[in-house]
Amino acid sequence: MPRITVDLAAPEGAVLHGANGALYGLSDDGVPGDAVLAPLRLTTITQKPEGGLQHPNGDALTVAESFLRNGGRDVYVMMQDVYARWPYEDLGLADYLDRVDAITRRVAEHPRADAFVLVPFNEPDQIWYRLDAPDAARYAENRDRFLADWTTVHRRIRAIAPDLRIAGPNEARYDRRLLPDFYAHARDHGVLPDVTTWHELSASSLRDFPGNHAHYRALERELGIGPLPVNIDEYGNRRDLSVPGQLVQWVAMFERAKVQAQQAYWDMAGNLDGNVVDTNTPNGGWWFFRWYASMSGDTVRVTPPVRDAVDTLQGLASLDPERRQAHALVGGADGDADIVFRSVPPAVFGTAVAYTVAEAAWSGYEGAHPAPAVLAAAVAPITSAGTVTVPLRGMDRMSAYRVVLTPAGSGTPDRPAVPWRASYEAEDAAITAGRIRTLGTVGNDNGYAASGTRDVASLDRPESRVAFAVSVPATGDYDVAVHYGNQSGGPARWTLSVDGGAPAGADFPTTLNDAHRGVRTVRRHLTAGDHTLTLARETGALTLDRIVLT
Repeated sequence: MPRITVDLAAPEGAVLHGANGALYGLSDDGVPGDAVLAPLRLTTITQKPEGGLQHPNGDALTVAESFLRNGGRDVYVMMQDVYARWPYEDLGLADYLDRVDAITRRVAEHPRADAFVLVPFNEPDQIWYRLDAPDAARYAENRDRFLADWTTVHRRIRAIAPDLRIAGPNEARYDRRLLPDFYAHARDHGVLPDVTTWHELSASSLRDFPGNHAHYRALERELGIGPLPVNIDEYGNRRDLSVPGQLVQWVAMFERAKVQAQQAYWDMAGNLDGNVVDTNTPNGGWWFFRWYASMSGDTVRVTPPVRDAVDTLQGLASLDPERRQAHALVGGADGDADIVFRSVPPAVFGTAVAYTVAEAAWSGYEGAHPAPAVLAAAVAPITSAGTVTVPLRGMDRMSAYRVVLTPAGSGTPDRPAVPWRASYEAEDAAITAGRIRTLGTVGNDNGYAASGTRDVASLDRPESRVAFAVSVPATGDYDVAVHYGNQSGGPARWTLSVDGGAPAGADFPTTLNDAHRGVRTVRRHLTAGDHTLTLARETGALTLDRIVLT
C-alpha cells in the first residue's frame, strides 16, 4: 500500500501561499469577479504594461484595482509585452529604452507603486539574445550583449524610480551556464535584481526544480549575495492547469521550497489560468487553490512514496496549533494509499482526532465544480506511537484530496452521504465515425488534459456516435455529465438515447477548442442494471472524453 507520511513535529516555516500566482490570470477590473478572487488570497500576478500590444487586455494598472482590493500582494509587469509580436520584434535598445521610461514613470505614479515589480526581459535565452546558443563563442558574445543591456535598463529604471523592484533574469528555463555569469556581473556592477525569476515549463520540472533551486541557493552563497526572493513566474503546462491532481504536485514542490510561483498562460486571459469558468464560477482547480488558501500555521515535512518524480502521489501539509487543525492536500495517483500523520501532538488534539476527507475532482477547463464532496468523516485514536492513519481509497489521479484533523471531542461524526458515482471513458466505448487520440501525456506535456490521456475526436460525420456500456445500482434518475469539447463555432446538437430507445436532444455550447473541456449534464431515468447510453450527432462536431454518472 503506498504511504505518504506527514510529520507534524517537523515544521518547515510559515505557510507562504506563494504558488497560487497567475500569468494573465486577470483580464479586466472584475474579470474574474471579486467573489472568486477574494477567497484565493493570490500572492502574485504578471500582466502587461498599460496599453501594451501583446494582448488585447490584461493591463497591469487596470487589473491591479481588483487584485489589490481582494488581498493580492504583488503585480509583476512584463515590460516587453509592450510589443505586439511574439517573439517580440527587436527594434533596437534605443527604441526599448523609450518604452522602459514610459512604463516606469507610469507605474511609479501609481498610489500603490510599492505593490509593483518590473520585469525588463522575458525569456532572453530565446528572444533577442539567444543565450541558449550551443556554441561557446556565440554564447559569450550573446551573454555580453545581454549583460550590457540588462545593466543599461536596470540603471534607467533606478534613475526614474529608485524604489521600484526589478525582477530577472527571467529565462525560459533554469540556466546553470548563464546564472553564475549574470549574478557575478550584477553584483560587481550594482544591478542585482530584487527578485530572481525563471520559468519551469516542462513535465520534467517536477523532477528537476528541487535541484535547480538548491543550485541557485548555493550560487548565492558562493557569490555572497541574497538570499533573494524567488518567483517561478511561469509554471506548468496545459495538461496541468485546472487539474487538481496535477496542481497539487507543483504547489507542494514550490511551497516546500518557500518560493512564489505563477501558473503559465497558454490560452485565455481572465480565467486564472484555467481555474474559473465564465468569470465567476469555480471549477475543480479553483477549489484546490481555495483549500491551499485555507492552510495556516507552519507547513510540515511530507514524505511521499517517491520524491522529485513526475506524475506521482505528492502532497503538502500544515499544522496550526492555535486553530487546533492539521491540513494535508494530496493527489496525483490512482488507486489506494494511506496518509500517516506522525508525532500528532496531544497538547493540540488530545487522545483522538476527528478527520474528514474531501475530493476536488477535475471538471475540465470550462466545467463548473460544486463544493467538494466529503468522502469520509471519522474519529481515530492517536496511537501510543503518536500516529493517526487516514485511508484514501479509490483515488483518481486527476483529483486532489484534502484531509483535515481536529480534536475529536465527544460523540461520533455523522457518516457523510457519498452519492454513487461511476466514470466511463469515451475511448473504451463503441465508436462509430470517430478516432481515438492521445494527449496530455508526459511526452505531450503541453497537450490539453484528458481523462485517461485519451479522447475521441473527429466526430463530425452524420453517422458519428459513441455508445457507452454502463451499469447503475438502483432504479432512479441519474445525472449524466458529458465531458466534451466543441470548436464548431456554435452549439452542437446531439442526442442521448438509452438502450436504443427514443433519443432526447441536448445542446453543447462551444468551448475554446475541441480539447478545451466543458461539461454538459443531462438527466435520464435508468432502471437498475446494465444499459447502453448512446450519444449521436445531429449537428456540430464534438470531441468526447468521458461521461460521469451520479
